[in-house]
Amino acid sequence: MWKKFGVVALASMALPVVIALPVVAAESGHRQHDAHVHGVGRADVALDGNRLMLELSIPAHDLVGFEHAPATEQEHKTLEAAVARLRDGLSLFVPNPEAQCSQTQVDVKSALLEADQHDEDHHEAHQDDHHDHDADHGEDEETHADFTLFYRFECRDGKQLKQLRFEIFQDFSGVSRLSVQFIGPAGQQGMKATPQQAVLNLQ
Repeated sequence: MWKKFGVVALASMALPVVIALPVVAAESGHRQHDAHVHGVGRADVALDGNRLMLELSIPAHDLVGFEHAPATEQEHKTLEAAVARLRDGLSLFVPNPEAQCSQTQVDVKSALLEADQHDEDHHEAHQDDHHDHDADHGEDEETHADFTLFYRFECRDGKQLKQLRFEIFQDFSGVSRLSVQFIGPAGQQGMKATPQQAVLNLQ
């Protein structure tokens, strides 16, 4: 996590925040190797003036209901619909309206998407071999596939940016908890976001 949140991107933030960043990155790197737990995702949030950035790692099962390369038409449709929904970051992670934020960058990645693209590119030429390959690796994919999400929001008035509401719980019921790390001008804090406690205070 925090791959997008380099020191250059946060150079304008207060010095203690920049110093704390490698510590958070190290902690996040450790968490990334922790056991893959369905229902539990990770979210790193950074506030830099008028810019709000989020990076998340969520088990694919929580978002689409499976963690293997899509094998049926319904699974392909489910994956496509989930990606379309995930790309609309401002409806899943909602800043308070007074800040007047807009989404300026989004990045949705998953091994499922890579496998889906590979299937589209090579299905006709290697249909039998490809299905054998999926059969050989499906079980491993089933226990490790995640979605990695990155969003950048630009807000007209960062001083009015006081809260971030996690609406992702409403759209993706498979997500039951997010382990959140927030870093901003005032320092670093953490919280466990749930459907019942879905608001992160940014001030």
